Amino acid sequence: MRKFWFMAIALWAALMLLGWSVWAGRIEKSLEAAAREALQSHAHARFLKDVTVRFDGQEAVLTGTVHKAAMRGLAAQIVGEGLRRAPGIGAALNPVTSVRNDIAIEPLPPGWLLLAQAGEKIMLLGIAGSDDERDLVSQAVSRLLTKPGVDLRTLVEVDDERAGVSMTPDVTLSSLAAQLRSLDVDGAVFEARTGEEWRLVERSDGDALRDTLTARGVSSEQWEITVAPLLAAAWQRRDEQQKAAQEAARLARLPPPHVVLAIKGGDVLMQGDVGTSALKTMLIDAALRAYPGLRVLDMLRVSKQRRPVVDAAAMLAAFPSAANAGKAGLVAVAVPPWSWKSAPLADDDVSAVIRTTIPAGIEPRLVEADAKAVAQWFATGSDPAANPPLAPYLTLAVFADRVWLRGQVAEEATRTQVLDAVRRRYPDHLLVQFIRLNARCSPVDEALPTARSLPPAPEKEAAGVMAFAIAGEEWSTAEVNVSTFAPDGVAKAGIVPEGFSLEVAADEFSEAIDALKTHWDKLQKPPSR
Repeated sequence: MRKFWFMAIALWAALMLLGWSVWAGRIEKSLEAAAREALQSHAHARFLKDVTVRFDGQEAVLTGTVHKAAMRGLAAQIVGEGLRRAPGIGAALNPVTSVRNDIAIEPLPPGWLLLAQAGEKIMLLGIAGSDDERDLVSQAVSRLLTKPGVDLRTLVEVDDERAGVSMTPDVTLSSLAAQLRSLDVDGAVFEARTGEEWRLVERSDGDALRDTLTARGVSSEQWEITVAPLLAAAWQRRDEQQKAAQEAARLARLPPPHVVLAIKGGDVLMQGDVGTSALKTMLIDAALRAYPGLRVLDMLRVSKQRRPVVDAAAMLAAFPSAANAGKAGLVAVAVPPWSWKSAPLADDDVSAVIRTTIPAGIEPRLVEADAKAVAQWFATGSDPAANPPLAPYLTLAVFADRVWLRGQVAEEATRTQVLDAVRRRYPDHLLVQFIRLNARCSPVDEALPTARSLPPAPEKEAAGVMAFAIAGEEWSTAEVNVSTFAPDGVAKAGIVPEGFSLEVAADEFSEAIDALKTHWDKLQKPPSR
């Protein structure tokens, strides 16, 4: 009998254990489902989407990731206390006896900013981790860049699911002002993570920037419509300003203008090179006021090889007095920013006296040709306007395997330098040249601009190019086309500078144009089979 009782009790216990395990499993499943529902229905569910929960008996085990410590604690609170109010669990009984919180904290990266400036149009684009951070950044950029006429668009959004709040926003705010001061331009693109310094984005980094912004949530439509056009405008603006700055630096390195003034009898001769027509006009007007009873002879030349921006106030303010000229005359030299330095003449060598009036630091060779011209004027008394110096010039035609080069210059050194440059530029071409030496040509101070600006050789099958240059200045180039062979083809090419004789240029180009026409006719014939 006892044996049967023992077996019955064992069977009952086994059934109870089996029932308990089934019931416990169902309870764990129910608790996990209720916990997931509680997390997903919470007001801050978007911050808890990467949290998972499972139950080990009545112990809740939380895993996954959140971006903030507060959300880690909130998840434990929801599971630990919130299930008491879950349907089917009961308000009086909390089935969760403990919570094991294994949630990892992975902070979000800070927000990002993109600033594109194209003159008066400026765009600030980005994402901030909070309203306060967005306002702080937007207001700082506005204070720095807003001024009359500026169109500033701020497109900074708050997205606390993709961006965290930076602890060091001042680093970003302060570095922008420094970047703008260092560039000194109003066309640029900058990018930064909030809390880090701004980085200048060059045009060559455009594709990488697009990939970066796409990864950060900028849509293709937003890129094409809003971002890309302004970036292109900003880079174009910067390119133009860089070119302008390079050109200004080049011009600043040019020799300054110089004027040699000579007074003899009732005449005042002004001889020299200036950088602009405006300065020449001011000098002549000032001379007419300074010498009302004398005839002013204008022999000033406007040269592209003279510095155009100078401080000429001193030389315009006070001209040498004609009373100091005496019977032999007077010479003076002025080089901006200095005023006139004059010397009376006796029986001295005029050129030597002029050299004594050249300011220290100015190369005498720049004034030498004009000193000789003034000395000749004193010696002969002839009117310099009756026999003015000629402009040194060069004509060039490049086509097939030929180079035609003609012109005239004053010095053998200039002729040699140009020829050497042409031979190096077109090593595989046959050179046909006739550059004449003419003492009446104005001297060339520096032939490098001409030597360095030779146009590239066209393809063998191309019609060719023709070019014209005042020696010492850069070449003007035009492609050969059907209008080249018209009677006014040289004028239509637009390569001869204003003031130079089109007839002289056309005459110099005539043989080259005949050769170009032969080459053109060959190109028009269909290839033989």
